Amino acid sequence: MRGVLITFEGVEGSGKSTQIARLQRSLKRQGYRVEQTAEPDGTELGQAVRQLFELPRACPTPLAEVFLFMAARQQHVNEKVRPWLQRGRVVLCDRYADATLAYQGYGRGVDHDLVRELNLRATGGVLPDLTLLFDLPPAAGLRRIDRRRLDRFERETLAFHRRVRRGYLEILRVCGLARSGPHPDIHLIVPTPPESNPKGPKAIRIGAIRELERQASLRPALAQHKVFILDDADRMTGEAPQAFLKTLEEPPARTVLVLVLERPRAVPATVLSRCQIVRFAPRRDERATAERDEALDILADVRAKGVEALFRRAGSFDRDRERAERVVDAYWWLCRDLVLAKCGAAHLTGDADSSTREAEAWSWDDLWTGLAMCREAREALAVNVTPRLTLEVLLSRLALRMN
Repeated sequence: MRGVLITFEGVEGSGKSTQIARLQRSLKRQGYRVEQTAEPDGTELGQAVRQLFELPRACPTPLAEVFLFMAARQQHVNEKVRPWLQRGRVVLCDRYADATLAYQGYGRGVDHDLVRELNLRATGGVLPDLTLLFDLPPAAGLRRIDRRRLDRFERETLAFHRRVRRGYLEILRVCGLARSGPHPDIHLIVPTPPESNPKGPKAIRIGAIRELERQASLRPALAQHKVFILDDADRMTGEAPQAFLKTLEEPPARTVLVLVLERPRAVPATVLSRCQIVRFAPRRDERATAERDEALDILADVRAKGVEALFRRAGSFDRDRERAERVVDAYWWLCRDLVLAKCGAAHLTGDADSSTREAEAWSWDDLWTGLAMCREAREALAVNVTPRLTLEVLLSRLALRMN
């Protein structure tokens, strides 16, 4: 069971440490296994980073500060936070990724997108389940701590701490926008009826594509990119596909276009050739088994009878592209099952014993190459390479590898 990561953020003197201690005592009384930590001090490496900032002549640049904190964070996550979460602990952390964005991003002026990107890499995707932000005017917070020995950041100017506070409040504002509804940089385009006939057929018409072009020409409101999702993109009608093609040929900066289709060939090949295809196909056990059996039968025939069987079996796909796609998919699943069999893992299609025996005849290089060949064959079919030629190439190479 995965644990829970709760982070505490706020300006200096906002009371984070007091509240962490209170929450830790409360959770332990309720029977939870709790771990308390802090950044950058959560590891020996992090403590060394903290000490670097206190060296008398050390004046790290703002970007150097970012890299030092990211190094401490990466070590902290891998040494402490992730293992605790994997053991089901509740982890209470005094400062985390938001602190670097607030202090170095807003406080020092380091590029915010860079800080976000480095945070993703440093945390390895280990993000808080809950972040508690403690807010008060920086001047009041600094008065609370003026009797203790201050560190380098606590000694910064009031103007710096005000920038940090504005940063935290901006992060909070963006999180509030995310909770309140669709992100302003994500746009969904769906088929709609004609304006003149609300009961008419639904389609994506030229007007929707023109609006997409207009929105795409604008800078992102909050994120690094704008994302446009065309659901049922095969329902573009009239001039819409050609207009959309022009957008693909000269895509606006910082724009991601996603087409959702039931079948790739439902849009013109000129559009498809400019897309990277990602398939999400549900697998039904009976169908998967039948397709695998057909694929293995063809492959065994080619291995046994050579070139004559190769041309004969590949020729049977000449006018049946969808069947060719299913067979290519079956070869991909075969190679995937053999990889799993070599690892001793469970797999989803085929017989376990036969897969284990077959896997012994393949090297790791053979399997990786086989997976890559299947991917290339699927992409070739998507851009109108003939099924016969695609199967001839794939079968000849797979049969050779299996001999």
